[in-house]
Amino acid sequence: LLVLSQYPIKRLISLVPPVSVSPDSSLSWMLDEMNRRLFGSQGAFVVNEKGLDSHALNLALEARQAEGVPTLLFATTLAAAALLETNLNCLLPEGSLILTTGGAKRDGGSINPANVDSLLAQRFAADIGSEYGMTELLSQAYRLPRTNLHGQFQLPPWCRVLAIDPHTGAPISSAASQASPQGERGGLLRFIDLANAQTRIAVQTADLGITFGPHRFTFLGRAPGVRTRGCSLTFDELTS
Repeated sequence: LLVLSQYPIKRLISLVPPVSVSPDSSLSWMLDEMNRRLFGSQGAFVVNEKGLDSHALNLALEARQAEGVPTLLFATTLAAAALLETNLNCLLPEGSLILTTGGAKRDGGSINPANVDSLLAQRFAADIGSEYGMTELLSQAYRLPRTNLHGQFQLPPWCRVLAIDPHTGAPISSAASQASPQGERGGLLRFIDLANAQTRIAVQTADLGITFGPHRFTFLGRAPGVRTRGCSLTFDELTS
C-alpha cells in the first residue's frame, strides 16, 4: 500500500524465482501473491532454475516499454547485479519503480548495494527503492525516494522497531542509537509486528541498525560473525 500510494504501478517484472522454482521462499510467495492479487497474474518472472533468463527479461522490458505503463521491477540485490552484467539497456516507462531487497554477500565476496542501485537507476531511468523483510515477519519496510526520509526504511503503523544493545539486551533510545554520525552505535533490530497472527509478534534479528522513532530505521548490515541469510542466497545458489 505504501508503494502503490506513491507509484501508479500497473505491471510487474520479477527477478525473484517463482514459487515453482523456490517453493520454500517467503519472498517468492509474496511476489506470487502480489502478482495474483494486484496484477491479474500477468507479471513476468524472469529467473528460472538456471538463474536470470536474459531473453525473457528483454521481452518483458520491450513489452512494458511498448505499453508505456508504470512498471515495478522487483529484484534481489544479487539478481540486480546479474542484470547489470547483461547488455540489456531498455528504459522503463515513466512512473516506474525498481525495488531491490536482500543481502549482498555471495560466493567469492560481496557487492556494494548502493552501487548496484545507482547503476540500475541510471540504466533504466527509473526511481529506485528498497524493501526490508524476512520470513518471520508478515510486514515489510520500504525505503522510497518520494518519502524524503533520507534513506530510512518506513514500517506500517502496526509494526514497530527497537534497537537493542547487543551487550545488555536492553533497548536503546532512538537518540542514543543515532549518537554516532558514522553509525557505530546503532543496535540489533527487534521488530514487533501485529500482523504476525498465530505466531510470535516479536522477532529479534541479528541485523544492526539505527532507529528514528518506532516506525523508521536505517539498516547497517549483519552483526559480525553471524550466519549469512536472506533471499539473495537463493539466486546465488541457482547460479553457482
